[in-house]
Amino acid sequence: MNLQVVQVRPAPAALASWLQRLLLPVCEIARLQPFTFELRPTGLWAGWSMGSDSSPDYRVCLSNRVVLYSSASLVQVYLHECAHALLHQVDALREHGHDAAFFAINLALLARLDAAQDERLPRTGGRWATTVTLYDLQDAPASLAEQQPGAWWPVAAGWSMQVAEELATTDLDAVALAREICTRYSAWCAKLQANVEARKIAQQRDLEERAQRHEEQVRADARLAIRLMCLAFAGVGAVAVTLGNWIAHH
Repeated sequence: MNLQVVQVRPAPAALASWLQRLLLPVCEIARLQPFTFELRPTGLWAGWSMGSDSSPDYRVCLSNRVVLYSSASLVQVYLHECAHALLHQVDALREHGHDAAFFAINLALLARLDAAQDERLPRTGGRWATTVTLYDLQDAPASLAEQQPGAWWPVAAGWSMQVAEELATTDLDAVALAREICTRYSAWCAKLQANVEARKIAQQRDLEERAQRHEEQVRADARLAIRLMCLAFAGVGAVAVTLGNWIAHH
């Protein structure tokens, strides 16, 4: 297993060696084949993942300033970008961003670090899985995006945590794990969409049934009104006949 570290120019040997000592155990424990780690002199982002269009090796880029972070923070940023790179590798046709599939992969990789309790890992002051933030899950499934803002988040987060907890303990390497999560994510999204369509059909049927009941009530009310009018006319006619007879006899 090897982890290549580069910059715009080759990284200093001491810096590359330190990053290798820090990150290779992380990759081993997460069962992740290391992505090339490129340091860039930028302060715009802490890190980003380059897809195959930009980099055939799906390299992970981190800002030079990240090496000034704590070791635990650097590991967290690296795995965050590796989760993006895995998605680029196994499901390039879908734009995942920070969706539930990405969140599940990121959580699963971190959960493997928690389970290992390896002394080679830097200390976090807590569990690795708790280093994720709202930033890591911000893209809703299309079928949930129309809900009230924020209402989709607990649903997506719950799905991600359940899947990550189940798959983190398997023997799947990171690529196979990401592929399995993407397969489940597609199925989950399809199920959500089917539920949305079913609700729309049920709502439309309910509207049609209400409209039909209203129309039937209108007709019933009209028939009742006609009957009452007929009774009224009949009553008036009877009174008129009785009055005419009385006048004729008096």
